[in-house]
Amino acid sequence: MAKQPPAKRRTREHVIADLSENYVQRFFFERGHTCSRVEPDYGYDFYVCTYDLKGYIENSWLYIQVKATDNIGKYSLDDDEVFSFRVDIASYNQYVRETVPVYFVLFDAQKRQAHWINARTYFRDRAKTKKIKKTQKGVQIHVPRKNVMDLTVIDEMRQEKNVMAKRIQTALD
Repeated sequence: MAKQPPAKRRTREHVIADLSENYVQRFFFERGHTCSRVEPDYGYDFYVCTYDLKGYIENSWLYIQVKATDNIGKYSLDDDEVFSFRVDIASYNQYVRETVPVYFVLFDAQKRQAHWINARTYFRDRAKTKKIKKTQKGVQIHVPRKNVMDLTVIDEMRQEKNVMAKRIQTALD
């Protein structure tokens, strides 16, 4: 019998990527919001539509980018207060130009825990003090270890999104 050529293989990286998105999305679902995958993925994994306490859809949305790892320790800096993750320059440029919040989430597949940061705000604030060269291939994002994903974070993300949506609406009026 002839040996079969190799078929497509689902790797551990594929598995933990799906687990990470599911983990983060569940928090939004528990707060009554919806998540939709961005296909194809050009820097965002999904976007979130939020709803008020009566279930009415709110203006605008927010983006989520999730990265998963089985070895979160390799992203720890010496001070152990932040995780440092390299973001490619195209994503950096996209995040700083965005008009809605963009959250970067680092998922620890071993502990089933996620750490987050508002990438848009982080990089915009950093750009004020550090010049990014057009020739750079990537930049580091520092995700605070203390920023653990939970239901209260979802409420904060929604509130920030609503503040930005109101600013945009005011500018349009």
